[in-house]
Amino acid sequence: MRRSIEVERSIAVWTGLLRSHGESTLWWPSLGNLRDRLEQAGRHVAACEVLVAGWRDVLQQQKADGRDVTTGREMLEIFCADLEAAISEKERAENLIKKRLRDFFVGAKGRRPYSDD
Repeated sequence: MRRSIEVERSIAVWTGLLRSHGESTLWWPSLGNLRDRLEQAGRHVAACEVLVAGWRDVLQQQKADGRDVTTGREMLEIFCADLEAAISEKERAENLIKKRLRDFFVGAKGRRPYSDD
């Protein structure tokens, strides 16, 4: 318990110090901010998946109609790259949340958790 109190005090001191100098505390985001980031990343992934799926349907239709799909394939590659970037951002947000929760656990229990669950 003493260790977790010391951690919270040191966080409070650093946060206060940074705020007094006008700096951002984004290097130590709150769990709520991380959850918001994860939620936003999840929405971006969903939007990208819809866009990629729709574009694939358009390309199939154009190909069936005998039209040139070269430009469409290039666009699909761009959309797929955006989807991969969105998935990576979501995974980063998930990992940051796990790390933050693990840090809380270590502060409270004084040991590392047996699993990320």
